[in-house]
Amino acid sequence: MITASQPLRIKDLPGKSQWGGYLYVISFSNPEATIKVGSTVNPQARFKDHLGGCRPFGLSIVDWWVSLEHLRYRETEQVLIEQTAKLAAKKYHREYFTGVTFDEAFGVAQFIRYPTRAGEAQRRKEVPLWRWSGADCPIRGTA
Repeated sequence: MITASQPLRIKDLPGKSQWGGYLYVISFSNPEATIKVGSTVNPQARFKDHLGGCRPFGLSIVDWWVSLEHLRYRETEQVLIEQTAKLAAKKYHREYFTGVTFDEAFGVAQFIRYPTRAGEAQRRKEVPLWRWSGADCPIRGTA
């Protein structure tokens, strides 16, 4: 188990899902504090892509969260996008937002109900397993 005091390594994220997918929320270090929400079947690969995309611009990921693995992740992603858009001042390319904080987008994700492997709808009240603050666990250039 990773603790907030340990540096993040991409290999510590969940790998490719065998039966579902994951939601995620990312905050970038640009002055507008752009938020990216989305879904993936492979958090390791997706976060590596995001890190690679922001580094040439001198940016980093400062806050991030990945959900528990679940079924129908594309449907829950759509809910996450729609609800985050309602809070945001501006939306870019469907999944990028400004004018909304990381904590607000994370708050939306936290309360989405989704089917688990056991087929139960689960309310996301647990301590999020894959969330660190950039201050506690910097990933700037360390992936």
